[in-house]
Amino acid sequence: MDEHHGMTLVLGASSGVGAALLDRLVSGGLPAAGVGRRAKSVTGRSLVGADVTDRSELVRALAGVRDPIVTVVNCVGVGFYAPWDRDGSAEWREMAATNVAGLANVLSVVGTLDPAPGDYLHVGSLAAHR
Repeated sequence: MDEHHGMTLVLGASSGVGAALLDRLVSGGLPAAGVGRRAKSVTGRSLVGADVTDRSELVRALAGVRDPIVTVVNCVGVGFYAPWDRDGSAEWREMAATNVAGLANVLSVVGTLDPAPGDYLHVGSLAAHR
């Protein structure tokens, strides 16, 4: 295995692409930590619970990570096939809160890490393009 000098942080790691990526990293013996809205333990990994729409939850979750974070992969996002209405449905409000405000929170919190991560990847979804 190659020598590594820090860990990968995967946000949105409780399901979907984020969960699959975290599983792959951990099963490959790479140092990785996951943050997810639905914290749960799965064989070989545990998740810190935090909802990215709440900046203070995200700050608290990352305060527990002791190793330097060299790579951040943000897989956070939700999408519903919901009609848009004048008042904005609850589904659309949740999508905006997570996909827009959540992304802003992630970027602002990641920007305060010391040392700063060298790489940041945002994984979008079709829902974000709708």
